[in-house]
Amino acid sequence: SLYNGPLRFGALQQATGLPPRTLSLRLKELEAFGLISRTEYSEAPPRVEYALTSLGQALQPALKALAQWEARLG
Repeated sequence: SLYNGPLRFGALQQATGLPPRTLSLRLKELEAFGLISRTEYSEAPPRVEYALTSLGQALQPALKALAQWEARLG
């Protein structure tokens, strides 16, 4: 999860199990809403990392509460 720090696309795909196209679209949406940032590094091979913005971090308590509520409902 991005709450633990920046991750690369492959790590996010492994963590979520989403197909690459779906994950790419979701990341673009989250970036457009200002919840995550995308950082490109000038390396060979190219490296891109995704990280939560301060707005994304501020949502953590609410998302955690929703997950706990969902778990109780089963």
